[in-house]
Amino acid sequence: FIVMTKGVPIRIHDKWGLSVDSMLAAHPLGRKPPLAGTNPPDLEERNTMVNPYFNARKPFTRKEYGYYLVTRLDGYLLNDAKKLVDNSLAAKRAIGLFFFDRAGNRNNGGYEMFNIFLSDTTKLLKDKKMLARVDETPEFIAPAEPLMGYVSWGSNDNAYNLETYKSLRFRPGALAETFVSFGGRSFTPQTSGQSMIADLISRGVTGVKGYVSEPWLFAMAVPPILFDRYTEGYNLAESYYCASPVIGWKDIIIGDPLCRPFAKK
Repeated sequence: FIVMTKGVPIRIHDKWGLSVDSMLAAHPLGRKPPLAGTNPPDLEERNTMVNPYFNARKPFTRKEYGYYLVTRLDGYLLNDAKKLVDNSLAAKRAIGLFFFDRAGNRNNGGYEMFNIFLSDTTKLLKDKKMLARVDETPEFIAPAEPLMGYVSWGSNDNAYNLETYKSLRFRPGALAETFVSFGGRSFTPQTSGQSMIADLISRGVTGVKGYVSEPWLFAMAVPPILFDRYTEGYNLAESYYCASPVIGWKDIIIGDPLCRPFAKK
């Protein structure tokens, strides 16, 4: 594992640039970096970005997969970054709600598949006798209780409300993902633009994935894989990388990589 800290640059080149963290992770694989720009990569470029650990069902080792798992401790404030470690140490196999919020305006094309993922993840967790709920209404919801897991479309939901987003609360060990292109573009407060993963860090999330520039939908973490592996006892870093189809792209994963509240005894 390699852990980046607050103050290390997050992006290479301009606002369309690649993630420092993801490029560092992929570097030992010796691949040619994909082009970053305003157009999505073609199929040939995507093939050079395939994550060899995607959807694996075994613990990660650098010897087998050829690279390092890179995460970061960051947030608006230094204390936010420190709290990520505190939350990791305090994480337990808690009976907490995993909450997934489908967007009413994301039911066409490839978007629909990710809405379906949220329903599938809910069923998967319920089958494991865990507390899980998916909201299929057009509303943008923040449950009153602290969450153990969370996925939404953030500001890409046409019902998005910033005040609601900032009212979310999380249990130690909670993981999150938002299907938002620029959610990890900065860790300083922004006055405009898309919803920020830094807001979830400030609300107590232990792990979250974001994107430093437009990643396109193919790069998003796949929720059924993410939460299946995590609740099976994989650590935070393994769970996010296992759920991420590509490497050496725009991804940035926040949290203590060794957080593992569902470890088998």
